Amino acid sequence: MNDELDVRLVLMCANIEVLSINMSTGDISIINEMYLPLRLQHCLKPVKGYWEISSKYEDTQNKIAIKNNTEAIISWLANRTLLLSRANAKKIYQAYRLEQLTDEKSRAKLSIACRALSVLDNYWVKLSTDTITKWDNINIRHNSLNQAVAQIALHGTSLSLQGSLQSPEFTTNGAYAKAWHRDKDGSLWLYKLNDINSTAKIEVMVSNILDCMNVTHCHYEAREDMGEYVCACHLMTNDDISIADGLTFNGYCNRLGVNPIDELIRLDADGFYKMLIVDYLIANPDRHGQNWGVYYDSDTVEVLRLHPLFDHNNAFDNGVMDDENYLSYFYDNKSLKENAMMAIKKVDVHFTKPITRDMFLTTKQYETFMKRAKQLGINTTVNPLIAAARKGAGK
Repeated sequence: MNDELDVRLVLMCANIEVLSINMSTGDISIINEMYLPLRLQHCLKPVKGYWEISSKYEDTQNKIAIKNNTEAIISWLANRTLLLSRANAKKIYQAYRLEQLTDEKSRAKLSIACRALSVLDNYWVKLSTDTITKWDNINIRHNSLNQAVAQIALHGTSLSLQGSLQSPEFTTNGAYAKAWHRDKDGSLWLYKLNDINSTAKIEVMVSNILDCMNVTHCHYEAREDMGEYVCACHLMTNDDISIADGLTFNGYCNRLGVNPIDELIRLDADGFYKMLIVDYLIANPDRHGQNWGVYYDSDTVEVLRLHPLFDHNNAFDNGVMDDENYLSYFYDNKSLKENAMMAIKKVDVHFTKPITRDMFLTTKQYETFMKRAKQLGINTTVNPLIAAARKGAGK
């Protein structure tokens, strides 16, 4: 991989030029400010030309701005590549004979080699010398996938590869073995491999439970790949709707001087409060900043609402089931239970289908869920809306 940080890059949003930067000098030209990624909005500082600087102080401040801008863009690029800590990531690196370096600059170089592509949004980078590449030609939501890379990512297969690095496997976050799969109808699905902790089976179990609730969530189904159990979910984005994770959203709000939780409630109170309730019901310890996020309009970069709940493969953790005072990621020093008890007063959560023992992998999971639903006053056997309608009809 060449030392591509020594070239001028153009950050693109689909077919729109957003900014250009010389990675050697830090010289930045913002072309369409409204299309800056949320992570970079209100982050980049204006830089003066040398002819505009009239004092040593201005020169120092200008150099600081250049350094900070370059570091911000390098960080943005670096965070679009998979971490070596993810299952089978090292084997992907080995297959392409890539250096296994973890510093941001090295990861940014890999990101550039991958064109910084992601299925989560429409951003990518091109070199200033590249006048041929178009968004339609590299949009990985629609173009063919590298099945060999997917096989390594999901199953840890030992292969030797060469050629293009433009694969979603290089930009998929998370710690578990996973890979993208395209169905015959062209739809894109994320496969996650089951493990000794039955994480994929737990994912499907929680999805089936949430299917019985009036909660917006990502549906997971059980599938098989190379004879092994996987859970599969449909891609949550499209060319019009993109995702920013919770860490990105929090940083964006903080730069605006807005409380992130207050902003979430303003945008999507129903979704936010239901998330707190669900996390208590399913004893979920894992709602960190990359396990929730927001949808935004790809054409305007306007934040819309919370995206559907997803990634529950660590739910029904034994320690969390035993500890009703387990702390939440939301609100300082508040437990999952306290947040749920507060949230249940704000929204209507009910079941559209009854909850039964056979929906759970273990009796403890079932009993914990039923106990917590009762604590929150949620009827798990009858849809209260249907019951009220029947009562009104005299049935």
